Amino acid sequence: MKKNDTMRIVVVTFLLLMTFAGFAQNSNAIIKEGNDLYEQKDYKGAQQKYEQAVTETPDSDAGNYNLGNTYYQQQEYDKAASQYERAAQAASDPETRANAYHNLGNTYLQQKKYEESINAYKQSLRDKPTDDNTKYNLAYAQKMLKQQQQQQQQNQDKNQQKKEEPKKQDQQKQDQNQQKKEQQQKEQQQPAQPKEYSKKNLNAFYNH
Repeated sequence: MKKNDTMRIVVVTFLLLMTFAGFAQNSNAIIKEGNDLYEQKDYKGAQQKYEQAVTETPDSDAGNYNLGNTYYQQQEYDKAASQYERAAQAASDPETRANAYHNLGNTYLQQKKYEESINAYKQSLRDKPTDDNTKYNLAYAQKMLKQQQQQQQQNQDKNQQKKEEPKKQDQQKQDQNQQKKEQQQKEQQQPAQPKEYSKKNLNAFYNH
């Protein structure tokens, strides 16, 4: 995947989050205040408003969903994931549930939890099967999972080789020692060769 394709995921996420800030225009005043703060990129202030709204109305689609958005924008991904799960389960319509699962997938993607991300995108597509952005992100997450698994396998192979290397060296030493031992035994078994007198020595012996 090219670099600009990777960036597209971030842009898609941001646009989806921003457009959904207006989701609760017909909700109570607290959520409206939260939306205003969110549009001003005051995510902490918006978070406090949405938390207040969810406390008063636990099943609020807008409150639950937008609260997840504030966590996401503050890179509190664990909180964002929990909140999007809650928003998806509390959603009163398929559109909201699909969007919640889409952003849940984005959250897991940021954490490089690719399997969880894939599952979330698939959940989103069950409610919104024609969403091209979700399809794109799903394909990207699947590609990244494959690369991650390949990297993990390579690391395992390297670690296994490191573990086996000392054993190989020990085995080589044992083989070398065994060869030396066998060579020594073979030499000991061979009969001693008689010493040959030189011709000079023989002449001297006969003339004596």
